[in-house]
Amino acid sequence: MRFLLGCDIAKVGLNEEIVKDVFKALAMIHYHTPQELLALPEDDAEGAEEQREKIGEQNEEIEKSNELFAKLKQYVQFVTPAEPAEGEEPEQMEPDYAAADEKCLVRI
Repeated sequence: MRFLLGCDIAKVGLNEEIVKDVFKALAMIHYHTPQELLALPEDDAEGAEEQREKIGEQNEEIEKSNELFAKLKQYVQFVTPAEPAEGEEPEQMEPDYAAADEKCLVRI
C-alpha cells in the first residue's frame, strides 16, 4: 500500500478507484472477526436430525471461511509508525522496496 499511496497515480496509469478498492479489501481482511460455530440442537424431536445435518454443513462452511481469513491475516496487517516522544521530530519513513518482496493480486 505504501507504494500505491506514495506514487503519482496519474503517471503510473492507475485508476484512483483501484487504489481505494485494494485498500478496502486489505482493511476487510485486517478487521475481519472469525464467526462462531452454530450450536447443534440436542432434542430428539422429529426433524432434529435434518437440522443437525444442515447446521453441521453450515459449521463446515464457517470453519473454511475462518481458516481462509486466518491464512490471509498472516500476510495482511496494518502497521502505523510509533508516536515520537515529546520534543522529538517524527521520523521520515523512506520506503525500502529493495528488501521487500511485495505481491498484490487484484481481481477485476
